Amino acid sequence: MTRTLALLCLVACAATAPESRFASGDAAGPPRMEALPRLPAGGRPPGLSPTMTFAWTLAEQALELPDPPPAPMDPTVESLGAWTDTCLQPWLADKNRLVTAARRELDSAAEERLEQRILAGALDGLLHEDVARVLLSIPVPREIAEEEPEIEEAYRYVIAGQAEPYLARSRAAYRACAANARAGERYLAFERFCSQRRASLPMSHREQAEGTVLEVIRE
Repeated sequence: MTRTLALLCLVACAATAPESRFASGDAAGPPRMEALPRLPAGGRPPGLSPTMTFAWTLAEQALELPDPPPAPMDPTVESLGAWTDTCLQPWLADKNRLVTAARRELDSAAEERLEQRILAGALDGLLHEDVARVLLSIPVPREIAEEEPEIEEAYRYVIAGQAEPYLARSRAAYRACAANARAGERYLAFERFCSQRRASLPMSHREQAEGTVLEVIRE
C-alpha cells in the first residue's frame, strides 16, 4: 500500500510538469503540425509576421519532441514508478518548457491580426492536447488493477486530474479558433478542424460526474 501511494504521488508531481504524416486538416490523427488544414508544401503558411514565424517554430519544436519511451508492458508499482521517475518526469519538464515558450509567442502573435489569431488557437489546442494524450496513456499498475479496485479508481482519478488542465486549455483554444474562423468563408476549414478536434477530446472525471463543461474563452 505504501509503495502504491508513493507511485500516485510520483505521477501527480510529474505532471505539474517521430510519427507518420497524415492528411492536412485531419481532425482524428495525432496532434501534429501536419494536421493543420491548408498548409503549403513547405509546411508553413506564407505571410506570417516575425512574431508568428517565431511562434510557429517554437510550436513545431514542441510538437516534434519525441514521446517518452513506452511504459512497461507488464506495469507493476515498482516498474511504473521507475519509468515515471526516469522517463515521464524528464519528458514533461522538457515538454512544458517548450509549450510555455510557444504559448507566450502565440499569444503575442494572436494580437496582430485575425488570421494569426485563428492559427494560434489551433496550435495552442494541439500543443496542450499532445501533453494530455501522453498523460492519459499512463497504465494502471497490475497489482492495483488485480487486487485493489478502490485504489485503482483513485489512481485513474489522479491521472485524469493531471491531464485535465491541459484538456481544458486545449478545449478553450479550439473553441476560440473555431469562433474566430467563422469571420469569413475562407477560414471555414479551420472552423471545422478546430470544432472537430475539440469535440473529440475526452471528458475529465469531474466533467463526467457533473455532466457539464465550464470554459473561459477569450475570442
